[in-house]
Amino acid sequence: MHIKSFIALSATAALMSGTALAQQGSLDELIQQKAQEFGAAGFSRVEVDRGFLGMRFELEATDANGRKLERTFNRQGVLLKEESTENGVETERTYGADGTIMKEEVSSAGFEREVYYDENGIVQKVETTENGVETETFYDAAGNVTGRKEERIENGMEIETYFDAAGNVIATESEPVDDDDDDDDDDDRFDDDDRDDDDDNGGDDDDGDDDDGDDDDGGDDDGGDDDGDDDDGDDD
Repeated sequence: MHIKSFIALSATAALMSGTALAQQGSLDELIQQKAQEFGAAGFSRVEVDRGFLGMRFELEATDANGRKLERTFNRQGVLLKEESTENGVETERTYGADGTIMKEEVSSAGFEREVYYDENGIVQKVETTENGVETETFYDAAGNVTGRKEERIENGMEIETYFDAAGNVIATESEPVDDDDDDDDDDDRFDDDDRDDDDDNGGDDDDGDDDDGDDDDGGDDDGGDDDGDDDDGDDD
């Protein structure tokens, strides 16, 4: 069950120090403290969702200009997730249980970016899509760029370009866009061949049955034995 409520923020409340509130230790006062941060960001009203069993709570606010901010905390007050929308740009950040950022996603018209972090909050990879070009940038454990890959489609060809840490091109690969479809067709044909082989093997089995039929011809040999019996009769 989710319990929702609203907090009206005043300029005076927004300037209050959160230290005294935190020292009181109650969840209600912790929520109030976090709500004041929305007031400092220019919002005047915050919706509070305590979540299931009060293990976490969410604060959400929207202003008259369509600016939106939503934050999720655990009951210790550690920020777990933040989503915001401003001037057509949507941003989402995800944090670990200790508050260390793990991932950031930013999107707007014609642009997307995803940033991945390690357990220490150091950037490890950035993926962007802009103007039809997909770019992956890689980093070492210290957060230094180690290389980059760009992928784009041009004149019916899928082109991948690889760069070193200094931005120099070190390799380029290209293939027709419909290569994957051709591979699928090859797979289909391969499957058909398998079925043809099975049919051929089945045909061999039928031939084996015909061989058994030849054994039935062996029955004719038995008939020959009957003729032998007739011969015995002639001897009599």
